[in-house]
Formats: sequence, structure tokens, C-alpha cells
Amino acid sequence: MKRIQNRLTSVSVTLPTLLLALLLIAPVSWAQPVHLFTATYQARFYGLSGGKLLFTFRKGDQPNEFVYESRAQPSFLGSFMISSSARESCTMTFDDNDVRPLKFLSDDGKRGEDNDSNLTYDWVHHRLTGRSERVDFDQALPKNVQDHLSIQIAVMQALQNGSELDEYSLVDSGEIKRYRYTKEGAGSIKYKNQTLDATIIRSERSDSPGGRITRYWHAPALHFLPVHAERSRNGKIDLTLDLMSDEFAE
Repeated sequence: MKRIQNRLTSVSVTLPTLLLALLLIAPVSWAQPVHLFTATYQARFYGLSGGKLLFTFRKGDQPNEFVYESRAQPSFLGSFMISSSARESCTMTFDDNDVRPLKFLSDDGKRGEDNDSNLTYDWVHHRLTGRSERVDFDQALPKNVQDHLSIQIAVMQALQNGSELDEYSLVDSGEIKRYRYTKEGAGSIKYKNQTLDATIIRSERSDSPGGRITRYWHAPALHFLPVHAERSRNGKIDLTLDLMSDEFAE
């Protein structure tokens, strides 16, 4: 058990990156609107259940504003790395089909604010301000800047529109990191006793070679919702997510 706990602890820092990377949206200006939805995923760490992840995507208070929220229902093992009180949310909008994050909030559900985030993206003055895990930001917006939630939204949008993927600047754990997203090809994935066609997307850091690689299986039949995701290093998978249920708004 101690060995398992150590392994779980070793992936806790990077967990939000994957946990919060499984949502898609689209405003009415898109050629093919993507539905609002809720989705539940099963998380596994080294094959062991880490609990459930619940995602809600809804309209925001302003026109062309959307809010994506995430929370966890950890299992006993999962509770070693994430609290059931943890919450993350991103408010975003679109401009000329570009995903633009406006506000990112993260609360790890524990005492203190050392691991929390509160970031504001000012697209009028092109400034990134706020705090991310003990690091203060007040600088020009990096190129193609995103956060844990909006980064995946940008990928979903590219798939929706048939556009090429790109490199993105991701604010992660008090750093600005560069991630490259590429299409690996077509595949298939099982979901609710059906075999669905899928587009496989590969994500990896472009400014730090040799790190973890994450792959996502996006199903066009489910409005490009990711059905399966897995993270690996040197070919060894440490974290997987599998879609358990989905509900799309009419």
C-alpha cells in the first residue's frame, strides 16, 4: 500500500492538467455548433480506480461567454492526491473562432492558497495577471495562451472545424509551458457496448523533450467528446480516463 501511495503522490502535481482537459464547446457563430453537456469519467492510476471526475459545461452570464467546471469524487486511493472539495473553472469566449480564456480559478480544497490559482486574461490590454500556485503574473499575454480547460477547448474547436492543430502556451503550476498537439490518425474506441470511430490526438511538451505524452480518443459521433485518454512516459501508462456517461443539451 505504501508503494501505491508513493506512486499516486508522484502524479498528483500533474493530475489537474489531464483532469481538466476533457471538455468542448462552441458558440452559435460556428458552422456546426457543439452542444453544452455534462460528462462523467472513471479515472485509474496504474490500473487502480482513482474515482470519478464530473464535468459541467454551461453558458455564462454574458453573450458568447461559457463556463466549464470540474470536480472530483475520489476513491479511497484517489483521496491521497485530490480532495473531494477541489474545484476548477474557466470562463471563456470566442473571437474569430479563437478560444479566448477570460478567467481561470482553481481551489484544491485544502487549507491555504499555496496550490490555488486565480488568473485573468485581459484581451483589451493583452495582459496576463493573477496568481498560479504561489507565483504572481503580470505580463503580456503569451502567444496562443490557454489554461487547463481552454487548451482542450482549442483542440476540440480545431477538430470541429477541420483545422490544423498548433502549439500553445499553457499556464501550469506557476509556469508558462509550451505544448504541441498533433493528430496521430484515426482509430476506434468502445463506449456503452458500441465501437465508435475516433480521432487520436497526441499532446506533449515542446519546450521539454522526453516528458509525458498524453493521447485522447475523440469521437465525432459524440460531438468530438473525448471517450478515452491515457498518459504515459517511456511507453508506460500511469493514468487513464474513460467516459462513463454523457448528457448533451438540446
